Amino acid sequence: MKILCVILILVFILSFSTSAQETKNPLAGTTWELTSGTWVREDTTITSPSSSSDQAIIIFGKTHYCLVAQDTSRDFSWFVLAKYTVDGNKFTTTFKMVSDPTVIGTSFTPVFQIEGDQLIIEASDYYTGAYKMKNYREVWSRMTSAQEKKNPLVGTTWEGISLKAIGDTTFTFPNSPYDRSVLLYGKRHLAIVQQDTSQESSHFVVGTYNYNGNSISNTIMMYPNYEDIGRSFPNNKIQIEDDKMVLSTENLHYYGYDFKTYHEEWKRID
Repeated sequence: MKILCVILILVFILSFSTSAQETKNPLAGTTWELTSGTWVREDTTITSPSSSSDQAIIIFGKTHYCLVAQDTSRDFSWFVLAKYTVDGNKFTTTFKMVSDPTVIGTSFTPVFQIEGDQLIIEASDYYTGAYKMKNYREVWSRMTSAQEKKNPLVGTTWEGISLKAIGDTTFTFPNSPYDRSVLLYGKRHLAIVQQDTSQESSHFVVGTYNYNGNSISNTIMMYPNYEDIGRSFPNNKIQIEDDKMVLSTENLHYYGYDFKTYHEEWKRID
């Protein structure tokens, strides 16, 4: 009986500890759209959004986040994939993949607060790349609800193992030892960032998704190829076994091309 009591106490403590860890990071699994941003650099002030076509979305996994900004009116896009940790109202972020490769590996620690459906991020006197920023303040609007149905993809981060798309043109990945692709899932949004620093090439996708057990549907929201924004890809096959995920489909129209078969393999890194 004493042993049973001890076991029950340990289970309670462990469950409480796990619950505390899960609630410690209020950003995990959330998706936000930039409402306003102000960055002050020396005598220059930059504000965003600058037009109705200027959009920025940030998706937080458990330990990684992806931020993509795009303005289709001026053919502008920019992305960041970073690892982050939360400590109270501070989060330390380290850049892993960035449009500007010179920033990769640098870190900074802004403060944040969540007020209802708004996320406010602020920092002052910090360096980003070759520039010293006096001040920055971003206000983001929540795009996800805490009541949304959970699925095993939420908050997970994956690194690409291989991709092969066969049609009139064949796409493959990776194409060099420096070619890397990372996929991050929020509650109903996903982001993919691909970068090959040896060729100075990069690519990104931001979209919504619907997970249905053995299939997944996607709709593109932000993409370098503007023609595909708004395009949906229903009922792609998905298989998850331990730390490996396989995505496949047939007769796919991708980046202006038609493919008979499409096959991706990913390994889980978080």
